[in-house]
Amino acid sequence: MVAHKGRLWWVGRSGELLEVARTQDVLSKAYVSGLEIVNARLDESSLHLIEKLKPALDSLYIVEVIPNEKRVMLLKGVSLRFNDWEDLLRNLQALPEAIKRMEPRGEYFLSPQGLFYKLRGGDDEKR
Repeated sequence: MVAHKGRLWWVGRSGELLEVARTQDVLSKAYVSGLEIVNARLDESSLHLIEKLKPALDSLYIVEVIPNEKRVMLLKGVSLRFNDWEDLLRNLQALPEAIKRMEPRGEYFLSPQGLFYKLRGGDDEKR
């Protein structure tokens, strides 16, 4: 699924936007935001990225994937940044345990070695 004009859309194999996702679809899969969509179609590089990220999009802990920021939003409003998509894909199995220790709305960084570092707290925390 991709976000476009305030809605979530299913994408076909050739990149065309097929139909608006239903509520139950949205609750079961992560979506990708921030991709350029021209004439209701994704470009080839965006399609390739979505295919590469399929394991992350199927994760029960990831809500949104933001490619241009190399960031994902997790359950509890947690923002997780990383340097490379491979770091995320390689460490997907660590998310269930890691999210238990993460603060709601916190920002974290995933290192290439699979370590989660807290960057800053939620909005209610004094800075």
